Amino acid sequence: MIAQSTTEIQALATLKAARVVAEDIEALRNALKEDGLSQRKRQKLKDDLLEAAERLCNLLDLLLSWLSMVSESIRQPLSAGIQDMRDRLLSTGVKLIGDKAQRLLDHANGVLKSGFPLGLSFRVNEAASSLNSTVEALGGFESMPDDVKELLYQLGDMVEHLRHLEESFAFSQEFVDIETPLFDAAGNLIEPPVSDATEQTPKQP
Repeated sequence: MIAQSTTEIQALATLKAARVVAEDIEALRNALKEDGLSQRKRQKLKDDLLEAAERLCNLLDLLLSWLSMVSESIRQPLSAGIQDMRDRLLSTGVKLIGDKAQRLLDHANGVLKSGFPLGLSFRVNEAASSLNSTVEALGGFESMPDDVKELLYQLGDMVEHLRHLEESFAFSQEFVDIETPLFDAAGNLIEPPVSDATEQTPKQP
């Protein structure tokens, strides 16, 4: 298997990096099986596991985008590598997807209780699109269990609901500015303190 183009070189390097992350995931899973872990240590391992799973999903998504751009000699082992890591990641990836979809729904519902911030539909849609890329990296919507499918349906409905609100109340005083970003530079949801969702007073335009 010899790369002939820049894309093929990048694809093989990414496959190698993905395998390293997959090994990290296996090590974290094994560490979680150890007896006597403190609650703090267990939570740290879970957080690290989900972060690694998300990195692997991103790498798989990148590899999938290159499948049609490489020669047959590269495509076959690349495809086999993607499928192997999908199989190894699926259970952790499904949990990642379900947790993120639920957090997005909870966050959107919480923000709506204190007014309707401008740009909320766009930001939630961006996060939902990123989540859908993760779903595709793991084999697509049909590979998800029913409970995760339901959360993804609900998230899609929420995006449409927010779009409808923005269209219907574009000049309403119910709109408020978002003073802090909903997502960080990596696209992760920023969880506000509970008091923010309950004490925020809508601003007058």
